[in-house]
Amino acid sequence: MECRRHRSTTLGMCGWVVGVWAALWAGAARAQTPLELAVVVNAASPRSLAVANEYIALRGIPATQVFYLDLPAKVLSARAEVTAAEFEDWIWQPLAEQVQARGLAAQVAAWVFSADFPRRVAGEHGVLSLPGAMFFWDDRPTAEAVKEGRALSPYFQGPGMDQTQMGSGASLGRFAESLGDQRPRPSALLAWTGARGMTLPGALALLHRAREADHTWPTGTVFFALSEDVRSRCRAWQYPQAVRELQSLSVAVEEGPEWPRDRAVAGLMAGRASIDAGRGNTYLPGCLAEHLTSHAASFDVPGQTKLTAWLDAGASASYGTVVEPYALWTKFPHARVFAHLARGATLLEALAFSVASPVQGLPVGDPLMRPWAEALTVGLQIEPVEPGGWRAQASLNPRRPGVDYQFFLDGRALGPPAPAATFDLPVLAPGWHEAHVVAATLDPLAHWAVARAAWLAPSPEQAVGFARRPAVTNVPLERPLRLSLQAAGRPRRWRVIQNERVLAEGGGPELTVEVAALGAGPARLFPEAEYAGGATVRGEPLALQVAPLNQPPAVTAWAREALRGRMRWRARINDPENDEISAAWYLPVVPVASGLAAVSNATLTVEAGDVVRLTAGDPAAVWSAEASAALEGLAVEANAGVGGHLTRHRFGLLFNLRDAMTGDFFGFDGARSEWIFGRWQDGQLSGAERRGLPLEGRDWHRLDVRQGAEGLEGWVGDERVLFWPGKRLEQRSYGLLAQGGEVSFRALRVAEAGAMEAASATQVAGLGPAEGAPLWLRLADAWSVSWAQPPPPKAR
Repeated sequence: MECRRHRSTTLGMCGWVVGVWAALWAGAARAQTPLELAVVVNAASPRSLAVANEYIALRGIPATQVFYLDLPAKVLSARAEVTAAEFEDWIWQPLAEQVQARGLAAQVAAWVFSADFPRRVAGEHGVLSLPGAMFFWDDRPTAEAVKEGRALSPYFQGPGMDQTQMGSGASLGRFAESLGDQRPRPSALLAWTGARGMTLPGALALLHRAREADHTWPTGTVFFALSEDVRSRCRAWQYPQAVRELQSLSVAVEEGPEWPRDRAVAGLMAGRASIDAGRGNTYLPGCLAEHLTSHAASFDVPGQTKLTAWLDAGASASYGTVVEPYALWTKFPHARVFAHLARGATLLEALAFSVASPVQGLPVGDPLMRPWAEALTVGLQIEPVEPGGWRAQASLNPRRPGVDYQFFLDGRALGPPAPAATFDLPVLAPGWHEAHVVAATLDPLAHWAVARAAWLAPSPEQAVGFARRPAVTNVPLERPLRLSLQAAGRPRRWRVIQNERVLAEGGGPELTVEVAALGAGPARLFPEAEYAGGATVRGEPLALQVAPLNQPPAVTAWAREALRGRMRWRARINDPENDEISAAWYLPVVPVASGLAAVSNATLTVEAGDVVRLTAGDPAAVWSAEASAALEGLAVEANAGVGGHLTRHRFGLLFNLRDAMTGDFFGFDGARSEWIFGRWQDGQLSGAERRGLPLEGRDWHRLDVRQGAEGLEGWVGDERVLFWPGKRLEQRSYGLLAQGGEVSFRALRVAEAGAMEAASATQVAGLGPAEGAPLWLRLADAWSVSWAQPPPPKAR
């Protein structure tokens, strides 16, 4: 990280911004709540769907505020970068159109992106983070202003280095009335599950930690860790004032050169390239931790600790930049971020108030997390009023003066906030409706509570529902869900809706929903009927829980028989969900040493059993003898066994080899933390298909290349991580690749031509080379894989 001194004009501009917005914030309270947050989901990613489903349920996000984008696979690479034109076409314009079509342009105050989105946008205006692009796209700064941290946010509350013009912040929703549709909207990512990211279970646990943090008033300590590192020095001037402010708010705080160890941490701010996030500390729910380094959010770049290290260690939120930011304090959270949180701000509000130039920053965590907010509850009752009307009545607990209520019908605001706790709803169309109320205190930084009520507005002539609800609401991810709808009258069109997107539609009431499109986790499906004249009626939703993992097929019985001096094995297989199964016999490469040889400066060692240890320089490869027939599948288990040094390693399967240094590859690139389908030529890899994912060293990982009908499938364990369209396994040599260090391989096995055809969904058979040969049977449906071996022959 290079040190650059900020231009003096920037500080004056920051002071002007704070003064202007302080005047605008003198009106009624509008809190940043779930009713002002738009959730954006990558519909092409199972991870993104699962993270979004969990978050929507945890936070009660209305269906109208969930937006789906179907993004190309490019965004899943380790680099996770899009061009400015791609951002415009794939993200910005589709979201703008959907928000406008739903009438939410004035209501949405902030964005939150689920997992599996690009992290940065590169164009003529420089490199922006995804949140930075969303914030500045209507008024893009120059590339020079981006680089020097002079692209300023109107939300920033100071102070600058002159220690003047310090504001206390106010709820984000208040900007709606002053800036209108063109106001900048802060945003964050719920989780990062790509290269050097979190596992899906880890991401879901992060969301739950943030939700559990609300109103807990953490009793741990906020730490400001000082050092001579430029990363620390560029922000050290902020600490004394922040310490005094936190002490005045009764928050325990320490400033000093010592890194906390074995402590309860409520927040941590440091400046180091590399950190040990664990150190025995307990990160309390609601903890924001970050370490101001150049590449905390450059997940494809080895070296320097990534922000996900804090999240894996137990923190609830973190922050990093997506490109070299230089040591410019304006691009990182100001030390006052913890004071904003301590006053009751949400995470996104606190970051908005404390980052002067958010153009390259990537916040990760639940934007609604508010550990120091006052615990309020509000009740909501909907009752009929003659003739045919409805009335909403709210009640706040505990009772207190100075409260504004804002009512929402089907996710849309019904007028501005007002002190009245009773609201007459407009005339309702028949069908299902949901009302929300937000009760917010009149403090500049509002404390708030949300309540929801749902009901059916009856209509004998127009009513719709599910004719038969599934007996089991825990549904598998892979199997289609067949639903039968019923309605009064004669609908001309039938639909099944999730979060304002149509999942199934037809001219009749029998519809099929692809459960995989829902994603794992909680989901609600609405029946909908459209009548002549365009009237559309929704019915009561069906709540489902989609199983996070499909159950793999299994062998239920084995049988064997001798056949012309060889052994035939038969296996009876089934799938718990009755999914369609593909099965194939794999022959082990036995003995491993007889068919493998090292090339270049690699050292090949064969250990006990069939374990091959390859200690490789660069380049290095190991390959087998030529296949006797065209391949249908190739598998091996690999273990780099080096933990944090995995950044130097590339390892995986070679196939379609023309010679020792020319062929194709499926495996892991540790330098970028991504899986690759690509070409191996003269010791160099060129990726045709890429997917950034975390990988735990020291564990065995099964790598599996399978010939599919339309191309090659690359599996790691039980997950298909890559697809290479149009590519085939050829009748050529196959083998192993390792570069950059020591890698162990075991259980190398192949399925030759005909192995797939020899297997059926109900009974499979295969010929082994001899009695007791360790055949492998691979069973797969579209979402899971299992392996089985025939039992060893009994002793005679």
